[in-house]
Amino acid sequence: MISDNQLDWLKLALVPGLGPAQIQKLLTKFDGPGEVLSAPSSQLIDIGIKASCSKAIQNPVQERLNNAISWLDSSPTHHLLTIDDAAYPSLLKQIADPPAVLFIIGDPSIISQLQLAVVGSRNPTSQGRENAYQFAHFLAKTGLVITSGLALGIDGAGHEGALDADGKTVAVIGNGPDRVYPARHRQLAHRIASNGAIVSEFPPGTKPLPGHFPRRNRLI
Repeated sequence: MISDNQLDWLKLALVPGLGPAQIQKLLTKFDGPGEVLSAPSSQLIDIGIKASCSKAIQNPVQERLNNAISWLDSSPTHHLLTIDDAAYPSLLKQIADPPAVLFIIGDPSIISQLQLAVVGSRNPTSQGRENAYQFAHFLAKTGLVITSGLALGIDGAGHEGALDADGKTVAVIGNGPDRVYPARHRQLAHRIASNGAIVSEFPPGTKPLPGHFPRRNRLI
């Protein structure tokens, strides 16, 4: 069951049209998400929030909220990590627009461990794929967490190399945590969730739209 503070963060993160940069702007004016949610629309508009967003802040979309809470409650391996949580990665806080919340399947502590990203083409040569696998396999054995995006090609090879070395790996995805994309990586996603973490800033039900992947990449 999520805490009241997590619920406030979740409500704020699920406001349609309100991105991470705007949430950060709000938090320079208000002391936490609870104050933002209780602020009058006029005050929100005065600091540059669109009228439609200010209205949505005060009237959360209950269906989206219920879906997210149901997903979190559906398994003990499902977690919500908020930006004010001590377990939120310190380096991630330093980017220009860190996500207010992260939806995680697996072990949340993994995402704060020392990591190396292995990413690349979805259509690599056989040698390129083998190189990625072997690099990830070797580095995972040294204790590095291998992080990638669960995509076909190099990403998948990196995850597989780490897992086959009995190492840890993190998959950052561009869709909701209740979906596996691409579908052929369903079994790989299950392995990652059991030996690392799957991470998304997108709430359950979010489709893997093209515009989501640059946002995914900045987290990697």
